[in-house]
Amino acid sequence: MPDIVSWHSLPGDPVSNVSTANTTLNSRGIAHPRPYQINEYGASNEQNPADGAWYISRLERAGADGLRANWAGGSNLHNDLANLLTHNSAGQYSTKGEWWVYRFYGSQTGQIAAVTPSANYDAFATKDSGNAKILVGGGTTTGNVAVNLQNLNTTSGIVQNNQVRVLTQRIPYNSGGAVTGPVTVQDTVVTLSNNGTTVNLPHTAVDDTFTITLLPPNGSTASPSPSPSVSPSSSPSVSPSVSPSASPSVSPSVPVTGACSATIETTNSWPGGFQSNVTVRAGGSAVNGWTVKWTWPSGQTISSLWNGTQTVSGSSVTVRNADYNGSIAAGGSTTFGFTANGSAATPTATCTSP
Repeated sequence: MPDIVSWHSLPGDPVSNVSTANTTLNSRGIAHPRPYQINEYGASNEQNPADGAWYISRLERAGADGLRANWAGGSNLHNDLANLLTHNSAGQYSTKGEWWVYRFYGSQTGQIAAVTPSANYDAFATKDSGNAKILVGGGTTTGNVAVNLQNLNTTSGIVQNNQVRVLTQRIPYNSGGAVTGPVTVQDTVVTLSNNGTTVNLPHTAVDDTFTITLLPPNGSTASPSPSPSVSPSSSPSVSPSVSPSASPSVSPSVPVTGACSATIETTNSWPGGFQSNVTVRAGGSAVNGWTVKWTWPSGQTISSLWNGTQTVSGSSVTVRNADYNGSIAAGGSTTFGFTANGSAATPTATCTSP
């Protein structure tokens, strides 16, 4: 009797594969209590954000372990993390689009939510305290993708006053070249209807894919985010969190003696980039609108930002409040966040208010 049942899926559908394996073994009375292992998935023409996210979704749906194919050999066998990275002749490495797919997948924690796929799209969805995350996969067609989110009343710490913040990001393929990070498509607070809402994804490039992060509408920050119908369930399955982490680094803040102050905190870092949260705090009186400024020390650049609007002039960054978080009660605070390229930095920030 086999200890391991393992196969390639190049190309293929893990859900269909597992169904065939079950039928083949069950009809012969062969027990198979151990997990199936698809030891190669993702043919060379499928190694892009859209197909990568689709394979992740299908592997999760099938309940199978998966090992991504590595189309390399000789001296290049281990150089590029199975084609998730690219490097130049000087040995400088950069992330490809699909690397960001796995990074988002690694950040999905909590309970797995139910997803109904369409013919061309599937998704993997999770809900945790204070966030819900959806990784959308495709790779075969383009067009508007309407993601119907249902039963959001079963989430924890996300819905407030029948509203939720929707952060939608596109992960580019960039023809297989370097990708510095996801591109924010939507970052808005929406009012729910019957505990749900529909998020439309403008899928115009077949190899690009999308992530959706649901957050409370009060300014909480996000992790760098078919007609599948995503219905959060209460099943206690947990996906591992493997996103890179770092000890938080906090910039000095200006004491709250005037209208407001701002403090930058580095919450995560990885080779070539980092993520930060910025806390904006009101002084002894309420604030109605705020502006935060800082100067990068060594060429850092912001790749995505949420809960604010940025303008950049050289190394100087100016962030103004969004429509929904400009008012802060006396002594209160709000936050915005960003991901950036370059080495992690926590410059001193200043805050002014009209």
